[in-house]
Order: sequence, then C-alpha cells, then structure tokens
Amino acid sequence: AKNALIYATRAQVKSKLQDDKNALIDWDKAIQFNAQDGNYYYQRGLVKQKLGDVEGATQDWDKAVSLGNEVKKK
Repeated sequence: AKNALIYATRAQVKSKLQDDKNALIDWDKAIQFNAQDGNYYYQRGLVKQKLGDVEGATQDWDKAVSLGNEVKKK
C-alpha cells in the first residue's frame, strides 16, 4: 500500500500541473498496487474524463461505487 500512496500522490501533483496523460499512468500504477481503494478509481475517472474518455471514466466511477465510494460526476 505504501507504493500505491506514492503513485497516488504523484498522480495528484501531475493533475494539478495539467499533466493528465502522466497522471493517468500514475493512477494506473497506484491501482496495480492497491486495487481495493475506490478513491483511486474515482480520481482516475476524473483524469479520463478530462482526456475525453467518457466510457473509461464511467467504468472507473462504477468500480469506485462498487468499492464503497460515493461518486460525484463533474
């Protein structure tokens, strides 16, 4: 879980810097290390939405909900 947190933190920073493609890569890595964190799927969904991948974003949000997260689509 420690590695997941490192990648999640990097992804958040990259998102703030508008580096969405690399943020997506880091969210993918965070999920590889901790696939049970619904917030990771939620956050990755937001990045996918910004990149125009509506279907991928919806799938991530559905997964986040299945893991117990409340999802607020923007």
